[in-house]
Amino acid sequence: MSSMLTISVGLSSIQSFKSDIGTIEIDLPYTAQPGELSSGTSLQLVKPGTTKPIISINIWDAAEYNAIYKDFLGFAESFLSPGQTFDKMTTNDGMPMLFNVYPEGKDRDGNPIYNFRGYIDDSKKNGKYIVLHAPNNVVYQGEIIATYTKDQFAAICQSLVVK
Repeated sequence: MSSMLTISVGLSSIQSFKSDIGTIEIDLPYTAQPGELSSGTSLQLVKPGTTKPIISINIWDAAEYNAIYKDFLGFAESFLSPGQTFDKMTTNDGMPMLFNVYPEGKDRDGNPIYNFRGYIDDSKKNGKYIVLHAPNNVVYQGEIIATYTKDQFAAICQSLVVK
């Protein structure tokens, strides 16, 4: 089962979660804990007292997916719709990262809905690809419980470290 350690840093905090590849540390603006659907390869992080993930972190076996796709880019492109592109980045500790904003329509008030996705190539160290995703507004029981901007979610993805 997953566990968490939180260290406060200003308005956000470095939070730690156990996974099959070690401890994942990530800088989040909300206190989070593994939800009931979490496992060692899928961290569905929820705010305490809720069940809706505010961010999902999924760990994929690079060798398995390289048998299907040519490489990390091919793996990440498999998540895209035609015409979509990535921003190429690196994590704060130097892992290759691709970032994508996926438009998902409009909410009932006519505001745009986006799903942010970060793809991290951790194949050299742990043989894994890591995919993080969340919508711009996470709604739980009719209330927005988490909000992200493109730049904020990209920074969250870049902060991910595996120890």
